[in-house]
Amino acid sequence: MTKLFFTLSIFLVCNFSSAQNLFVNSGFETATVGLPVGTPLPMYPTLLNSWTAVNVDGEYMYDPTLANTGTGFLSVLQNPANHPKTFWLGAPWISNGYDRAMQFVSVTASTVYQLKCWIRSGNSMRYAGYGSGRLLIQIEQVSPGFIAIDSVSFYTPLSWQQTSFTFTTGATTNSITVLFSCYGTNAVDAWVDDVELKVAQPDGIQENSEEHGVSVFPNPLNDKLNIEITEVNGLSTFNLYDIANKKVSTAEFSKSTVVNTENLTKGTYFYEIRNRKGVLKTGKLIKQ
Repeated sequence: MTKLFFTLSIFLVCNFSSAQNLFVNSGFETATVGLPVGTPLPMYPTLLNSWTAVNVDGEYMYDPTLANTGTGFLSVLQNPANHPKTFWLGAPWISNGYDRAMQFVSVTASTVYQLKCWIRSGNSMRYAGYGSGRLLIQIEQVSPGFIAIDSVSFYTPLSWQQTSFTFTTGATTNSITVLFSCYGTNAVDAWVDDVELKVAQPDGIQENSEEHGVSVFPNPLNDKLNIEITEVNGLSTFNLYDIANKKVSTAEFSKSTVVNTENLTKGTYFYEIRNRKGVLKTGKLIKQ
């Protein structure tokens, strides 16, 4: 099977053993609100050790039995009737929209960072009827001047699963905000725990771009998207979503497939590849 290679290029990956986590209270361990059952409680904290909750519907949960590690975790909701989704939130700490939580972080300009976190779906354990959806992570420059840097979307599984992505700060960026929110076709509850934001460190040459045996290329898109899996385990499903979470393409395959993207309009898309064991890979694609 063909593999995608980076020829004589240095790929930046995080060295988490030596870099410092930039988040304060990254595991939400000082959360003090217990998990409600079925009905939202009337009062929740809006600030927790540098984390800020916007349009609060109960963000910082204390429950050692449900947290990935430690005693607390982050929970964000989307109710389509009361909190319609908006992807780029404008000034997120004052604007209207759906539930989200964030933290301001000082960063270095023109630097590659990697964000890691553990995610899962609340699966109606927090509120009755709130199921799985998608978790949206947004990186937005605060200073100098507000601009969007990057965003990524992940499907929330039914058990804790670690995920990660990298982004690069701008030439003058010195402060960002990292936002967590969620969205879906129905009421959605997404959980986050053990968040890490660290500077990426040079770590040699990476010979191929595969992640967990899956290659998706090219990116930016042209008229064809290639998908290859080296570790075949039955049929896999590829789903492609536009910025409004509308499915625009789907394909079922076992080893490889080519998706026709000629008719897609220019813009940002999110994809997900799943098999019977769960999510194999998610990511963002750009059609130019």
